[in-house]
Formats: sequence, C-alpha cells, structure tokens
Amino acid sequence: MLASGIYRLFARALRGYERAQARQVFRRFLDTTARVVIAEHAVTVTLPRRAHNPILLDAGVIASATEIPWWSGRKLQIEIV
Repeated sequence: MLASGIYRLFARALRGYERAQARQVFRRFLDTTARVVIAEHAVTVTLPRRAHNPILLDAGVIASATEIPWWSGRKLQIEIV
C-alpha cells in the first residue's frame, strides 16, 4: 500500500500519467535495468534509452542531482545513455 502511494505521488509529476495506476507507473518507469555507480560524493544511476524517457526529462527527474541526507550528503544523479 505504501509503495502504491509513492508511485502515484511520483506519477503526479509525469505528463500524461497524473492519474495512472501504480502498476502502470512501475512498469513504464521503474521496472528496468540500470547501471549504478557508487562514488565518494555521488551515486549515479544510468538508464538505457526507452520510449518513456522524454517524460522523465520533462518532469526534471533526470536533469538535476538530488542530495540524499541519509547518504551522508551524497547526491543521486540519474542519466540516460
């Protein structure tokens, strides 16, 4: 139930998915492979190219690094190759 609520909250920022069900958001945006690199000051997640990536770009999810307080101030950066 908690995950469902988080997926729906995430979907609010995605153009065209504001009212999507949690399982649809999971399938389209989260159920994918990625390369994760953990460095001293940042964690970088590299996603493969997919049809829905422009929606993530428009929402600003990929463009900016986010500081994660419980990671000792490390930043999370999401990229597309």
